[in-house]
Amino acid sequence: MSRLPRPHALLTASAAAALMASGCAALDEEYEAALLLSDLGAEGHEKTRLQDRGGDPEVTSVRYDKGQGEREADLYRPDGEARGNLVLIHGLTEQGKDDRRLVEMAESLTRVGYRVLVPEVEELRELRWGPENRDDVADAVRHMANREASRGLPLGVSTLSLMSGPVLLATADDELRRRVEFVALIGGYYDIEAWLRYVTTGHDPLADARDDPEPRPESRWVLLQALAARVDEDDREWMQRIAERRLDDPEADITAERAALGEEAAALVDLLVNDDPEAFDDDLAEIPAAYREALDELDPSRHDWSDYHPELLLIHGTNDPVVPFSHSEALEAAAPDAHLYRSAGLAHVDLEGGLFDSVRLWRAASALLDVRLDPEQPLASDPGRNVYIPPRGELERTLRVGAVYNDDEIQIRYEFATEAPSWYHQYWIYEVEGRGTGGEWVQYGSGGPEPDEHGLYEDRISMLLDDGDLGLDRYGGFMTAHEGMRGLTGAAESEEVEAHPHLGETLGRSDVRKYIPQSREDGDNGGADWQDVRDEAELEAMRERGEFLDLWQWRAHRSHPLGYADNGYVLEYRHSSEGRGMFTDNWDDEADQPRWMYDPDEAGFRALERDRLLDGAYDQDDLYYLSEGHATDFDPDHHWEDGDVLPQRFLQEPDGSRGAIRAAGGYEDGAWRVRLTRSLEAPEPTDSHTLEPGGVYDVAFAVHEGVGQRWHRVSLPQTLALAEEAADAPEADIVATHTEGDLDDADVEWTEVGLIYPGQMTWDWLTDRSPAGHPGAGHVIGGERAIGDEHRLPRLQDYLLYEERRRIDQQD
Repeated sequence: MSRLPRPHALLTASAAAALMASGCAALDEEYEAALLLSDLGAEGHEKTRLQDRGGDPEVTSVRYDKGQGEREADLYRPDGEARGNLVLIHGLTEQGKDDRRLVEMAESLTRVGYRVLVPEVEELRELRWGPENRDDVADAVRHMANREASRGLPLGVSTLSLMSGPVLLATADDELRRRVEFVALIGGYYDIEAWLRYVTTGHDPLADARDDPEPRPESRWVLLQALAARVDEDDREWMQRIAERRLDDPEADITAERAALGEEAAALVDLLVNDDPEAFDDDLAEIPAAYREALDELDPSRHDWSDYHPELLLIHGTNDPVVPFSHSEALEAAAPDAHLYRSAGLAHVDLEGGLFDSVRLWRAASALLDVRLDPEQPLASDPGRNVYIPPRGELERTLRVGAVYNDDEIQIRYEFATEAPSWYHQYWIYEVEGRGTGGEWVQYGSGGPEPDEHGLYEDRISMLLDDGDLGLDRYGGFMTAHEGMRGLTGAAESEEVEAHPHLGETLGRSDVRKYIPQSREDGDNGGADWQDVRDEAELEAMRERGEFLDLWQWRAHRSHPLGYADNGYVLEYRHSSEGRGMFTDNWDDEADQPRWMYDPDEAGFRALERDRLLDGAYDQDDLYYLSEGHATDFDPDHHWEDGDVLPQRFLQEPDGSRGAIRAAGGYEDGAWRVRLTRSLEAPEPTDSHTLEPGGVYDVAFAVHEGVGQRWHRVSLPQTLALAEEAADAPEADIVATHTEGDLDDADVEWTEVGLIYPGQMTWDWLTDRSPAGHPGAGHVIGGERAIGDEHRLPRLQDYLLYEERRRIDQQD
């Protein structure tokens, strides 16, 4: 027979239940939830199964900034790998962070994988409560979010009772709501005035016709203690004495103490002493404006919660005699993403229930465990809507960049560590059904939105480069992402693009790809609708003036095997540079078959083998690609067998500006180590920029790891300088040193460039001044601030995730 948590463990058990997110838990999570509740309800000397599994947490004292000073906190670390972060705010208690119930809760949550920060809030320890507590919450959340070990893990905040208002209001801040995944409130209030009315008169205006329990008499006196700090020092002692006397004896005579108070303090006491519903409104009107303003600042009901980002998890006893259950019901109705867990046996600080309530708490505990990070699960996945947010552990990466040049050429070097390199890219696999003699060629390998299930999509490293003032220095690659672009949830329909006079009829395109805002009619003023392309004469003039971004793309399959990177540029579309490209499609539309196959005289075989390909058994020295040197025309009369494989791309020697970038290197010792070399002089001035010794250029990088389209990782804007003298190098993020010798033999200075997942951030949103748009839209349009000035990568990543989720929610 299962045992309910003992009364003194009520807050820990209910809090654990409230920390729960929505969604169904797996069987192992449901079992672990039962262990969690058992651990929370155990006596201090008892050894629990969860302790056997999760061990004892490591507890350390930490200090962090809190405005004008420092705050102390206890940090509970799990014995094993952390799977989530939680800031646990204590309530009005003289024990503060050392409250035994809070300590037990932190220890139990640590055993299921949470890293828990419990800050000491001096004001709450001194039983002082007010709007300033919002800053206490915000300071703790920022500290936890910014800890290096916290990166990539979900972050939640939990508290109970009177601190629910400050927590809600702090996490509604534009900054914090983008960083916090979930907020859990236990027995929290929603409407200050309605709660005061209930505490003093027993009437709950939020409850409709439902009968609520009689309010606990001590509630009003605890509140009086909390508000006493806001009165003059002369009155404070008398108010404390009133609270203490009535806490000891609810019927104690306080006439003398009341008479000693000043007018303002007396009005506050009168409000809390009154138990007549008819007199409540008059008493409330008499309290000083400063007190009423402070209460209003703590009132969630005065705010709009329809766009509240963190998932809101509520647990509340339906017989709560301190804060009525109706408050959580009202908050659930006000916040669309709220989940309410109710328990008939759960009072505010006591638990009396049976099996039914135990099951409810168990369900809530299961949901809590569902919030934790599964490092292998994406944060969101809906391929039909172009939604795929990678697992948290894969959001951020690092690219090492170095550069060197001589009198004729420049060389850009990359080092990118990855445990799963891919030099494969889309293949035709011959499939025969059953015992049939005929088959068909089926395409394998997809560029998105999810990673290809067979790993048949190449790795790619790209660089945008600007030699002018187009804005790459301020906005990075975000200036090239726009509404309607392929890969976005709101991608333009192919029919619509094909019918466009320029993109469809002139360029022959069926999708929208990268472009710079200046290529659109109102691009200089923030507008850049994909349909409003400037006329061809204006675009040609922009090419002649060099108003485009260079795009260097190293492709592990489509260019590297022949020793090239792909040269291109971004103007009104993502264009290839002049000349023949290094790859084309291996398909004959008229014959409905591949165009080329492996030449058995040169390669020793006609096709690759499916099993070896899907096992990743072809290494860099094998002919995993198909090119001019070992290919011949496809033979339809050959007896093709089930599992024969031909690459979908045919590689060929490029020419012109398209083939101006040579590539060397490969995958070695756990990283791509690649060298790209191009002439300093532009191979074609209308699609490439000349690089001058002593010049400083704006660049931005992106890395695709076995994915295509927008599912890459991108950098903030960087600067690249060509230093004429090492001792007098211009200030820049990446410095290309000069050498007289062979570029391959020269040493370089390496720069580590951080990369993040860009989400669905678009130029349109960045320049949107509406309430739903970017708060800094005016700065973007005015070109006043750079993205690197306003955001650091960790915080920017949180914002990008928030905006993508908001976009998805709005389209539901």
